[in-house]
Amino acid sequence: MRLPLGLVRGIVFAASRPLGRPVPLRAQRALLAAQARLGRPPAGTRFEQVVLGGVPAERVVSRHRRSGPTVLWLHGGGF
Repeated sequence: MRLPLGLVRGIVFAASRPLGRPVPLRAQRALLAAQARLGRPPAGTRFEQVVLGGVPAERVVSRHRRSGPTVLWLHGGGF
């Protein structure tokens, strides 16, 4: 299913803005999970479970992969 870019931007904007009072963690996780289902990786993208320095990680490999630098994304700012 493909959605128009303007519609997707509107959904992400509406779902990402503060909802007033602090939103319970369970509700935040449900909203993020719903947003994640809207996105699809490009065709041919592979997801590999790996271990880096003893820590479980996920490697995302594009079919258009080139040799060279790699991005290490540490989510959440905890590092």
